[in-house]
Amino acid sequence: MCPSCGEEDVRKLAVYSAEEFRSVRVEACDTCHAYLKTIDVSAPVFNSPRVDCWLLTTVWGGKNVSERLKTIGRERSVRIIGVGQGQWIDLPAAVEMLRKEHGIKTLLCEGGPTVYAGLLRNRLIDEDFRTLSLQVLGRSTVGEIERPTSYADVSYTPDTAPWFSLISLHYSLPHHVFLRLRYVGARPQSGATGQDGSKRQS
Repeated sequence: MCPSCGEEDVRKLAVYSAEEFRSVRVEACDTCHAYLKTIDVSAPVFNSPRVDCWLLTTVWGGKNVSERLKTIGRERSVRIIGVGQGQWIDLPAAVEMLRKEHGIKTLLCEGGPTVYAGLLRNRLIDEDFRTLSLQVLGRSTVGEIERPTSYADVSYTPDTAPWFSLISLHYSLPHHVFLRLRYVGARPQSGATGQDGSKRQS
C-alpha cells in the first residue's frame, strides 16, 4: 500500500532496484507519483549477533519492514520503532519516545544530510562534531552531478542561521582539523531588517 495516497493495486505499485545498490530499492506509486527508498532486510546487519539492531521509521515503514522480516523468519532480529505518518519520520516525537519509553538519553547521528537537516531544523542537536579536511572540492566537474552538502535542503538567512560555540579542537597534521561544537542558535545581525521593516540590533 502507498503510504501517501493509500493505493493498494499492486499493478500501480512499482519496485525498482540497481545491481550496484543491492541493499536499497525504490518503491513508487503510479497514482500519486510518490516514491520511497526502502532497505533490504536480508542484509547481514539485520541479523548479526554483534549488533543490537534498532530501526527507526514511519508507522507504515514499520509495518512494511515487519512483514518482510516475517517472510524470511527474522521478525525478532530487529527492534522496530514506527513514528510519523506518511513518508517522513516525526523526529521530535521519535526523540521523545526514545528518551521516555526506552531510556535513551544520548543519540549519535551519523546519518546523511537529510537526517541531519531534519534534526537541525527541529533544534534537536546539542553538539556537533566536524572534521575539516584542508582541501577545496567546489562544485562537481560533471555537469549532471550535483554535489550534496552536509545540510540537505536546509537554508538560512544571516539573521536566522544557527551558530555553534567551540568546545574543543584537535588536529592531525598537516591536513585535518577535528572540532567539537555546542549548538547556540540564531544570532540576529546588528542592524538587520525585520519583516515589519524595522531595524534589529544585536
